[in-house]
Amino acid sequence: MPRRRRHHDPLVEFFELLLELLSELLSGEGKKQYSRRKRRHSGRKSYYAQCITEEEPLPPEVRESAAPAPEVPPPYAVVPAFMTPAEADFDLVLCRCVDDPLLRVHRKVRMADVLRVVPGSARWQYWFNRISAKHADFVVCLGQRPIAIIELDDSSHNSPKRRARDEFVDKAYAAASLPILHVRAARSYDTQEISAFIEEAAYSHAGSERPR
Repeated sequence: MPRRRRHHDPLVEFFELLLELLSELLSGEGKKQYSRRKRRHSGRKSYYAQCITEEEPLPPEVRESAAPAPEVPPPYAVVPAFMTPAEADFDLVLCRCVDDPLLRVHRKVRMADVLRVVPGSARWQYWFNRISAKHADFVVCLGQRPIAIIELDDSSHNSPKRRARDEFVDKAYAAASLPILHVRAARSYDTQEISAFIEEAAYSHAGSERPR
């Protein structure tokens, strides 16, 4: 196809060049070149697809080394006993001291499940951390409401660190108006004292005075 005379107008030259390219594409030679390009590209695609789908199997030793390691279960086991022997003996005594069907005694309760930091308090996280890892030995509840705490103190409570811990715990329960009774671990217990403490807490929660 004879080339047309070029014009100095860039826009006219652009459209003339575009028409020449379209003419070559529509001509027989242009179609042949397009077919050859298409065959080359389709051959590459089939080769790549074959490489992906027909991957050679790995040798057995490679497969074993590449296999994921078996999942290791968490290292936990059930404790031999939920309570110490002293706590278990006192628990039997405590059950005899609670004769009201509305009262419930819960064992080894986290302080953060009994007390809460007042919303909006300064240093909220600090005060929560002070109770999050501590536990109450026995929590007496009227329905779902905690009304009294009973701590069984063994010889470990004689250490300075333990006494400081007990002092903070007593102040925390006092701030929440929750009475606490410390009972020394012994072979026998004064059930009348324990029963009177629980009854007093129940009547105080109900807003009435315990009959004498």
